[in-house]
Amino acid sequence: MKVGTYSSIDLCTTRLEISDDGIKLDSSQYNIAHIKSTNGSIFRFYPTLTNKHSKIRLIAVNPNYGAGAKLFSLEITGTPKFIPIPTSNEATDITTRSFTANWNSCKNATDYEINIYNKLPGNAEKTIFFEDFSEQDTKSSAVDTELSTLLPKWKGKLVYFYATASENQKFLKVGNTSTKGSYIELPPLNLSEDNGKFKLDFDIGTLNTAPCNVNLSINNEKVETITINTKSLYTSQHQTYSFSNGTENCKIKLEGVTEKNNSFVLDNIKVTQIQNGVETSIAGYPKNVGNQTSYAVEGLAPNTTYYYKVKATNGYITTHQSNEICAKTLSGEQIIIESNEEKIFNNETINGNLQIKEGAKISGKVTVTGEILYTCKFTPGKWHSFSLPFIPKNVGGYLNGKAYSLRVNHDYMLKSYENEKFTDATLCGKGYIIKVSSKIDNGELFFFSDKGVTLNESTPQYAISNGYTHFGNPYTYSVNPKELVGADKYYCLKNNKYIESNDDILPYQSFIAYKEIMPNLSVSAIYTDPQLESTGISNTESENIKIWQDNGTLYVTGTEEAVNIYSAQGKLAYTGSTEALKQIMLPPGLYLIKIKNQTTKIIIN
Repeated sequence: MKVGTYSSIDLCTTRLEISDDGIKLDSSQYNIAHIKSTNGSIFRFYPTLTNKHSKIRLIAVNPNYGAGAKLFSLEITGTPKFIPIPTSNEATDITTRSFTANWNSCKNATDYEINIYNKLPGNAEKTIFFEDFSEQDTKSSAVDTELSTLLPKWKGKLVYFYATASENQKFLKVGNTSTKGSYIELPPLNLSEDNGKFKLDFDIGTLNTAPCNVNLSINNEKVETITINTKSLYTSQHQTYSFSNGTENCKIKLEGVTEKNNSFVLDNIKVTQIQNGVETSIAGYPKNVGNQTSYAVEGLAPNTTYYYKVKATNGYITTHQSNEICAKTLSGEQIIIESNEEKIFNNETINGNLQIKEGAKISGKVTVTGEILYTCKFTPGKWHSFSLPFIPKNVGGYLNGKAYSLRVNHDYMLKSYENEKFTDATLCGKGYIIKVSSKIDNGELFFFSDKGVTLNESTPQYAISNGYTHFGNPYTYSVNPKELVGADKYYCLKNNKYIESNDDILPYQSFIAYKEIMPNLSVSAIYTDPQLESTGISNTESENIKIWQDNGTLYVTGTEEAVNIYSAQGKLAYTGSTEALKQIMLPPGLYLIKIKNQTTKIIIN
């Protein structure tokens, strides 16, 4: 960089400020005093950070009349950190439950992000292709020989990368004013769906005031001649077209055809199409998989079609998505037990996978060398008692709801579990209540086991501490809770509350056991309020009275009797009557609620 002043007056102090990271300017780097315009001074700056945009500012600190700072010349050299869009390759190592996704290595990329998704039934407009050239560096000469590297699978002649003076917009320039045959061709696209119908949008223009005609071709057949008017400097002329001649390997080409002015510029090229299948990412994706060009995708359903795309990044620049790759898991050797089917095993081994559908009746010991898939449906908005006879390694579908279990060392409340914590090892033999969102597709969830699980293996009785403990049925058949744990009382979920019951526990259901601490402190019901999604324990015998808390507020319904509330120390905290729905604000703590001769114990969070 060569710096001087506009006047030969040798009294202008000029400061050169440089930012290494493109954010903070450092004014202490160079202070330039008494620079004359006749000579100027040359300064060199070498950034220490990679993949960053430097910032330069020249300031006249105390200029005299006519002696402001002047920049004679500026030369920037270096290696651009452009990242090409990855190209996804066919999947390998496909099994019943997994496959390996593959893609090419991209120069200057440090990480890759992969998205695995299904396509649900339904039509939706999808962006098949988009390019705005924002990640390209300006090139003063044609990039024909390196075009396939900078823009994979593109073709062209006399292609340049340009930007506006302020570089707030980058675009593609094709051709010049004299040479014929300049063109640009997009990478081949699969536009065969929707009977070949698709929409093409782009911005087009010119770098001079001369008009220009451009031929648009689909699969080497001219479909349109575009006239770029003289006012369309840069890419200010927007074009939209609808076509019905899309194919599996569709080629879109633009070619300058005006005598003595074959050049034009392009930006924001977009191809959309109505396609069947709404893209829905599977649980845990998109995912950053680090600096590798393959990734093993596991925990999938057998005989199921999946899709994947990849992005490349270096922490500062992220590319658009790659092309789409389809991979279908193998059907493999597996046994499916339908919801109305009854199956008896006699210490057998299944050399493959086992799929169990909700309602299937299974008895007897069986070892599965592959994986177990349990499929069940939850009615959205309703509480469900739930447990599993194996440790799940993955949950398919989208829970998007609440899962509750009794808190450890607490007798009063149920603990809420986050969705991502729902698959931990404690789920095996542990009881939960679940309510899923109405957004879940058909309310259906899929629970996958690890390989080599044995079902219906005899287990010792559960250990129980004083108070309430939430358990699950560890078998795939009904069992009486007394066979699972020795307790004073047992509760099962009916109509959004756990009521005292000694009935058999169905497979995949939970129950609560109570070991008496002191006489007369057990309860008749453990309530879950479906509207407020809060929980509490009440010893109220009446079916009409309900007591629960939510976010520091106590709610009482179903009685017009006086309500007296005492702290754990026996101090009266509230007294009054209720009307319809009574809301009582209380500080956090343990309280006893007395209504006539009935007492309820509850914790306010």
